[in-house]
Amino acid sequence: MGSWLRVIAFILTLKLSIITHQAVAFAGAWTLPKGEGQIISTTTRSKAKNAFDVDRSQGARVDFAKLDQAVYIEYGVRENLTLVGSGALQDIRYISRDGLQSYSGLGTSRIGLRYKFTTQGTWVYSIQPSFVIPDGGETVPDADLGRGGYGAEILVLAGRNLKFFEKPAFLDLQASLDYRTGAAPEQLSFDGTLGVKVMGDVQMIGQAFAQYTTRGQFGPDVVLENDSLKLQTSIVYPLRRAQKDKQAGDDDIQPKRSVTKRSLQFGVFQTVWGRSTVKQSGVFVGLWERF
Repeated sequence: MGSWLRVIAFILTLKLSIITHQAVAFAGAWTLPKGEGQIISTTTRSKAKNAFDVDRSQGARVDFAKLDQAVYIEYGVRENLTLVGSGALQDIRYISRDGLQSYSGLGTSRIGLRYKFTTQGTWVYSIQPSFVIPDGGETVPDADLGRGGYGAEILVLAGRNLKFFEKPAFLDLQASLDYRTGAAPEQLSFDGTLGVKVMGDVQMIGQAFAQYTTRGQFGPDVVLENDSLKLQTSIVYPLRRAQKDKQAGDDDIQPKRSVTKRSLQFGVFQTVWGRSTVKQSGVFVGLWERF
């Protein structure tokens, strides 16, 4: 674990110089006001016909398909503390060395707390520890289904709003370490997001997801050490807004003039680089509800 701790310390030293946001209803470094919450429901369909080999070539043929119905919930406990939780139903099918493998049921769930520990100028910094609950689906990237025990995730976030070509925008980074019991490998992830209001409250969002998974003690017959980079783009349409008075002490980071209560998101994604992992592509639709 010493090398992982050095990586996390390096991330903190850099102060996560790619960032988070507060724009439409997206989970980021900002905590929700006390008594307010949001639910994000997302349906994703993905597939893969090729995989990246250990030398990062794309020669391997695979047959991989997954339908994922995920729910993310957060609720403001107090001004700098937000309760978060997530879960998913999975329908996954692929061909392995042992033939056809399939699963329909619960995937990995998480429950945790996001704590905003400091604000420096226009930057907000938070930390989010979570308890990880596995199930019989895909719990560790490219491992056998159901492999990987209970665990903990430490997520570090930072964020600010900015202007992008004179348009209101946000930039986001989340860095996490996922540790599992049961001889499962550790996973280190970096997620970066740029969102821009292109017309009114309509947003274009671009995202990059990088992850690295160790082999752990599973052995190469269960999971290989792997890594990947996935790119994603989406558009977010506001469906309903509600007016809200600006409160004393509010600043430009947390505007109170109006709040988007419901938004619809459409997007596509593609794995563009990797090692010992499938080359996934997919589409998704999400509904964001603020309450």
